[in-house]
Amino acid sequence: MKIQRISAVLLTAVATSAGFIGCGSDDPDDGAGGTGASGSASSSSSTTGAVAVSTSSGGSQLAKFLGTACEADADCGPEGICFLESSTDFFGGGPSGGYCTKPCGGDDDCEGEGSACIGDLCLLGCIPGDPPFTNGDSSVDPDKCQGREELRCESFQGATVCLPGCGADVQCTDRVCDPRNSVCVDEAHTGLPNGAQCELDEDGNDPCAGWCVGITDEVAMCAELCGLNGDPALDCGGPQKGACAYPLERDGGPGDVGLCVNACKAHSDCFLPLFSCENIGTATNVVGFCLFGPAECEDVGEECDDGTVCSETPDGLFCLDPAFPLDDAGTGGAGGGGGAGGGGGAGGGGGAGGDGGGGGAGGEGGAGATTSATSGTGAAGGAGGEGGAGATTSATSGTGAAGGTGGEGGTGATGGTGGAGGAGGTGATGGTGGAGGTGAAGGAGGAGGAGGA
Repeated sequence: MKIQRISAVLLTAVATSAGFIGCGSDDPDDGAGGTGASGSASSSSSTTGAVAVSTSSGGSQLAKFLGTACEADADCGPEGICFLESSTDFFGGGPSGGYCTKPCGGDDDCEGEGSACIGDLCLLGCIPGDPPFTNGDSSVDPDKCQGREELRCESFQGATVCLPGCGADVQCTDRVCDPRNSVCVDEAHTGLPNGAQCELDEDGNDPCAGWCVGITDEVAMCAELCGLNGDPALDCGGPQKGACAYPLERDGGPGDVGLCVNACKAHSDCFLPLFSCENIGTATNVVGFCLFGPAECEDVGEECDDGTVCSETPDGLFCLDPAFPLDDAGTGGAGGGGGAGGGGGAGGGGGAGGDGGGGGAGGEGGAGATTSATSGTGAAGGAGGEGGAGATTSATSGTGAAGGTGGEGGTGATGGTGGAGGAGGTGATGGTGGAGGTGAAGGAGGAGGAGGA
C-alpha cells in the first residue's frame, strides 16, 4: 500500500456530529452494557451519556482476559463477563467473536496498560501509533488489542481503548455487520452509501448508513470506520467495495482506527475533485481505490511528479492516474422490443344471391271447332301459349330458374302446335316445349325454350 502518501494526508476534520467515534446506537438505552456475573445484570450507563473515567495508569502490563474472544462468561476468567456476538449489549449489537469484560469501579480494577473503566465495565486499553508504520506491509501487533482482527484502537469517552470493529458480514454468524457501529446486528443501519456527499439535518441526524465525515471545512462525505492494516478481505466490506486507507488518529499505526475509501474503476466513481481513482498495490477484483487529494495542474497531457498525468475534468485540470478512464463507459442498454403484428386480412365477399323464381306455365291452346254432322274437317286447334321466361339470377351468382313448360295444342282435327318453352333465366336451362294438340293428326310439339345465358 502507498502508506507514505496515505499517512501524509490526515483527515483532521473527522466527525461532523458530536461524539462521532463510538457514539452508540440511535436508541439512548442501547449502552455498553453486559451480563452480570450471574448473567442477568446490564450496564447502568449509556454510551451517549457522560461517564466517569479514572486517570490511573491501570492494572497489569498485559491483559490475560480483557478484550479476548468468548462464547460464555466462563471464557473470561474470574468475575468475567462475555459480551456475546449474538447480544444487543454493545452499541445496540454484539462484538464479532465476543468481548471479555468485567465489572469495575475505576481503572485500577481493569487489567492491562491503559485499560479504562467506562460505564462500570472494563474496556481494554491501547496506544495509538504503537507500533508505528515501518513499511507498507506492517501487520497488527499481537499484543495490541489481543492481536484480534475484529478490534481496533480508538479514542472513546476520554480514553483510548480497543473497540469492536467488524468490517464484513462474514464476521457475524447469522447476523450482519452494522456499517455505523461496527458490531453484529440483525438489521443494519440504512442511509446514503459510502462516498456520497452528506450533511447533517437541522436536528443533527446523520443521513449516512455509516458516518458523515468532514473532508474539508465545507464538504463532508459518507464513510465507514475500519482497522488499519487488517485483513483486506474483511475490511470495509471486502476489496470489491473498499479499503482501509486513512488513519483517523494523528500518527496512527497498524490496528488503529481508520477510514474506508471506495473501490473504483474510473475517476468519476470517486468524489472528484477531492478524490481520484488510483491503484494502491493490492490484489483485488477491482482496479483501484478512491484516494484523497489529486494535485491541480496547468497543461493537459503533462506528466505530474508522482507519475500521474494532467487531465481535464468537469472541475478543472488535475493530476490523475492514466490507468483509469475519467468516466466508466458502463454496459449497453437492453435491445428494443419486437414490432407489432400485422393487421388482419380483408373480410370475405358477400354470399351468393338466391335462385330466381321459375317461369309461369304457358296457357293451354284453344280447342278447334268440332266437325259438322257431315264429315268436314274441323279447324285446327289453337297454338299453345309460350311458357313464361325464367327469372334472371340475382346480382351475384344465383342460378336462373328453368323456363316455364309450353301449353298443350288445342283439340281438333289437326292438333294445334304446342307452345314454345319459356326462355330460361340467366344461367338456367330453357323450358320444355308443350305437347302437340289432340286430334286426328297431333300438332307439332312446341319448341324448347332457349337456354339461359
